[in-house]
Amino acid sequence: MNAKITKLEEQFQEDANELASDKKLSDIFKGVSIFVNGFSEPPALTLRKIMLQHGGTFHDYQVCTH
Repeated sequence: MNAKITKLEEQFQEDANELASDKKLSDIFKGVSIFVNGFSEPPALTLRKIMLQHGGTFHDYQVCTH
C-alpha cells in the first residue's frame, strides 16, 4: 500500500510540475493538503484538478500509523 501511495503522490507532483505557471490560476491553496479516501462531493478527480490549479496538494489515501 505504501508503494501505491508513493506512486500516486509522485504522479500528482509530476502533473503539478508540468502545469505551466501561466496555466496556474492562483496559489490560494499553497501549503494545503487534502486527503480523499472515499466518496466526496465534488468528486475526487474534480478536487484533484482544483488543487493542481491553485497550488495545493492532493492525496488519495491517508496512511494511519496507530
